[in-house]
Amino acid sequence: MQGRPELKRLLRDVLDDDKPFRAILVLDVSRWGRFQDADQAAHYEYMCREAGAPVFYCAEAFDNEGGAMATLIKQMKRVMAAEYSRELSTKVSRAQRQQARLGYKQGGPAILGTRRLAVDEHGRPRMFLEPGQQKGVSSDRVMFVHGLARDVKFVRLIFELYVSADLTLSEVAAELNRRRRKWPDGTLWNRARVRAILTKEILTGTYIFGRSRNNLGRKQSLPESEHIRVAVMDPIISPELFQAARKKREDRKRVHYTNEELLAGLKRLWAQEGIITTRNVRDCPYVSVPEVFARRFGSLRKACRAIGYTPPYKTLRDGWCRSFTDEDLINELRRMRDLHGYLTQGIIDADPHSPSAMYFRSRLGSLPEAYKMVGVSPRPFSNRIYKGPDGGPPSDEWLLGQLSKLLIRHGYLSRKLINEEPSCPSTWVYCQRFGDLLTPYALVGYNATAGEMVSQAWSRSRVRRRRKAGDKEGVRSPKG
Repeated sequence: MQGRPELKRLLRDVLDDDKPFRAILVLDVSRWGRFQDADQAAHYEYMCREAGAPVFYCAEAFDNEGGAMATLIKQMKRVMAAEYSRELSTKVSRAQRQQARLGYKQGGPAILGTRRLAVDEHGRPRMFLEPGQQKGVSSDRVMFVHGLARDVKFVRLIFELYVSADLTLSEVAAELNRRRRKWPDGTLWNRARVRAILTKEILTGTYIFGRSRNNLGRKQSLPESEHIRVAVMDPIISPELFQAARKKREDRKRVHYTNEELLAGLKRLWAQEGIITTRNVRDCPYVSVPEVFARRFGSLRKACRAIGYTPPYKTLRDGWCRSFTDEDLINELRRMRDLHGYLTQGIIDADPHSPSAMYFRSRLGSLPEAYKMVGVSPRPFSNRIYKGPDGGPPSDEWLLGQLSKLLIRHGYLSRKLINEEPSCPSTWVYCQRFGDLLTPYALVGYNATAGEMVSQAWSRSRVRRRRKAGDKEGVRSPKG
């Protein structure tokens, strides 16, 4: 019944006591499902009859009222319908594999960097097929060819960033978004989309068909020896570069650090940074991610203790094990105020001994209210640019224009970026005007979900740290 929603709906309606019909009309036996199990078709027919909606075959010679002969003929035709469906599936599969051996594409869209070219029965080009278009003549065939020059150049850039620049999949996606390069449908890049490009062997000029078989709805993976591999065009990516990208993915996937190696990396980070936090562990290129330490040692905190390091409260409190009174929080704010002379969200989040700014908000209501408790006026951006260039209230167009300038300059938008830009109104202004930040983001062409923005922020942080440290020794496992 998979892939047959209307038949399912019909059977649901049949079982309804208030159904508006008393019979089901079917052209002939072969139209009643063509199930490979003939008893399945008989079962559904019996179910309909018992529910008060018998099935009548309009083009059959036997009597619909039943009888031994009618039952035998019906069952024989059910078997014949199942055999017809099986033979048709086999013929189509055989024809597709034969066409693939000749280098013709078998269904699906073209990958970035390639295009689909329709050719006639003699191999003469007829037209390029745009996304969503199909060939107009049944005798035509479709071939892979190089895409537009800018798309070919873009695909090569992705491989260079991943292999030559040694960025991770997420970092490549963040870099592409920073350069304002979009996925073909106009949305942002992410880790999965970068991986999809890096794994498409058609970019080396080789078309692969038959990785799996899906005859009669049962998907079955085929061994590599049964795959059809045909050279159909000149390479866009050299086979050597493609294999280098594959090897990098496989090496990262196969790396499995021992507990001793994990602790050695953690000890090296401690010596280099002087402190261990969830963030600098996640950003460090030679240390596994915090989730690995949690699986191996129970928590990052326990791993730190194993090397003789006692994390500050903020690190111990990744799960907020320590409780704070309001007085404790106010004392923390006073300490940071005395240390820096003022308070900002960035100062609070960067301090390894205090809770995060989000924690202060949840306990004290808001950061401006928390600042007032220790005698600090709200940040300057809280009182800035509430007027437009003409002295009146800022218009929507002017507010969006300021966002657009930021997007062009940096390639992304974030709450922190907006609040740190003196010439731009604070995020509070945008939330008051548009209801949230995602709405003005979309209006200036920055279409990203909240999850994508969080992922991109992590990637940007890692890129900045790697560039700053200049340390590319070793390859850490993403999941250990």
